[in-house]
Amino acid sequence: MKRSNCLKKCRKEECSLVHALCNSRQWEEAMKLLEDMLEHKIAPNVVVFNTMMDHLFKERRTARALKMFEVMSQRNVNVDVVTCNTLIHGLCIGGHWKEAMSLFNTMLDNNKVSPNVRTFSIMIDALCKEGMTKEAQELLELMIEKGMEPNLVTLHSMMDGYCLQGDMRNAMEVFNSILNGDHKPNVMSYNILINGYCKKRRLDEAFSLFRSMSEHKRLVPNTVTYNTLIGGLCKVGRVSKAHDLFNDMQQNGPTPSILTYGILIDCLCRNGHFDEAMSMFHEMEKGGTEANIVIYSSIIDCMCKARNLKKARKLFGDLLAKQLQPDVKTYTSMINGFLKEGMLKEAEDLFTEMTEKGFTPNDVTFNVIVQGLVKMNNIEKAIQYLSEMVEKGLLPDSATTSLIVDLLSVDGPHNESKEMLQKFLCKR
Repeated sequence: MKRSNCLKKCRKEECSLVHALCNSRQWEEAMKLLEDMLEHKIAPNVVVFNTMMDHLFKERRTARALKMFEVMSQRNVNVDVVTCNTLIHGLCIGGHWKEAMSLFNTMLDNNKVSPNVRTFSIMIDALCKEGMTKEAQELLELMIEKGMEPNLVTLHSMMDGYCLQGDMRNAMEVFNSILNGDHKPNVMSYNILINGYCKKRRLDEAFSLFRSMSEHKRLVPNTVTYNTLIGGLCKVGRVSKAHDLFNDMQQNGPTPSILTYGILIDCLCRNGHFDEAMSMFHEMEKGGTEANIVIYSSIIDCMCKARNLKKARKLFGDLLAKQLQPDVKTYTSMINGFLKEGMLKEAEDLFTEMTEKGFTPNDVTFNVIVQGLVKMNNIEKAIQYLSEMVEKGLLPDSATTSLIVDLLSVDGPHNESKEMLQKFLCKR
């Protein structure tokens, strides 16, 4: 009898300790303690299992999490709706939505553990992310039939799903149901729609929502709102308007983030506003915001396009000292800069360095090299890179194709080279 009481006391104390470790995010210690409990036949309660499974799923250790669920069954630990939700959510974030759907359907047929609002919300979100908005809508209707009220999370998933499909009409219908229902839209509600309209390049509707949220709903646009709108303006080439909105953000809105600067600097560079891009870069540094590799890549690209290779080369060389690793875009920009100056050896050396460091050249890299070589009249080497490009399943872009067509229309390359170039055009 005393031994039984001792075990019960130990079980309670150790379960509490697992909870404490989990709450303080000491996951490895919690896992070791849980395994020790199982080894000594001390059964943790369902809450401990749920907490640990949730952590394992978030760490993408799906197999381990599923193994823990098996242990629960072996130990006859009664699962609850939280267990099922944890499993379904974990399977969804791991890309196993079909298995999650199977478990969800089992819950629908099971009288012991029925799905709740969170269960439906998880599955609706997963289906929307898979582009299956019709199936998600059917689940939403089933949810309502069962007497459950969708919450903002559920409705946001539906809106986002429709926006991902470019179906702004249905996205607006869901939004209007929020306006006319018991829920009040929040900043995220507006951000989802604004992002959807920006992706469709329907900036007028996006700005109408932007004005509406602050004027009529007394909601304060956040950094995501501004970043989305600035990015949308940049995509349609409205650089001046994007810069004006950035200034408005500085004066009346939230503090610009590193992402805000990155969006605008890249936009200025791509549209040929090199001086403005450099000015913003220096302004950002003076304000104490440290640039990341995305911004440095844009600046290096900007310098190379402005034929300021000396400064670009120095900045590229300083990246490691700043504990930043060049990425594919950075390497491609520098290769382009070298080729523009006729420095073929330096460009090829950098291409080799890039591949040796494990970076896979993309279609932009190959197009930049081929275009540079054609402009240098090094047709034979251009064909070599074109061959490698096609072998990797990459295709010449319109600019590269145009150069090839121009070459074929003049008496430039010899017959063998012409035949090779014609083959690349046929493959395109």
